[in-house]
Amino acid sequence: MTTPSETLTVELTFYATFREAVGRKSLTRELPASATLGDALADAAEEYPDLDGEILDESGELRHGVRALKNGRESADADTRLEDGDEVSFVTPIHGG
Repeated sequence: MTTPSETLTVELTFYATFREAVGRKSLTRELPASATLGDALADAAEEYPDLDGEILDESGELRHGVRALKNGRESADADTRLEDGDEVSFVTPIHGG
């Protein structure tokens, strides 16, 4: 049995095409205390398979052009460690023309 100190809860918020892949604005995930951003996305992709490949590439890194904001600050990669209560938003840059 997992105790509360062995897990963390994060909220993942999706914008643009990512929201379409999930079918909702946000997800709350309970993960092991050692979880990374990539772990959270892999966990979400198990329940929402359309998300698989949308944010992470085949090597498990953020796809080119994807921006992940952890608690409102940009996170560089999928290896970013998460903490209990973190909010992570996934956005794509908007291109004008």
